[in-house]
Amino acid sequence: MKLGLILKVEKIWSELRRKSVIESSSHISIIHPGQLSAHYERISRKIFRRVDTKIDLSNAEESADEINLWINRRVISDSFLEVVKKSMVSENKILFISTVYFQLPWKGEFYKYRGEKLFIGDNNEVSKAERSSN
Repeated sequence: MKLGLILKVEKIWSELRRKSVIESSSHISIIHPGQLSAHYERISRKIFRRVDTKIDLSNAEESADEINLWINRRVISDSFLEVVKKSMVSENKILFISTVYFQLPWKGEFYKYRGEKLFIGDNNEVSKAERSSN
């Protein structure tokens, strides 16, 4: 293992842990069918910078689809993520959804000439990661 690569990865992880990086790359939504108290709305907006989304209970399936679309616009995935089911949309539930996106600069710097990629964790442990077949 090259010492320079290890130090670079450690630096990147320490930068990711900074609060400002996490805040700038996160999206939070509170989804509810009714009225939230004004006190709760003020606190959650200041702390979480959240988006308040009121849903229509008359069509739970459409509401679940809209919520899943919101999630998928903020998450990079090879397939559509169906996180919220129709049964989760009801008058007695509030959904708190948080997504965090990191564009990791070292993502493409794994050993490109090997069959497996190596990942260096927080404690400098080396793990093998299988390559995805596209």
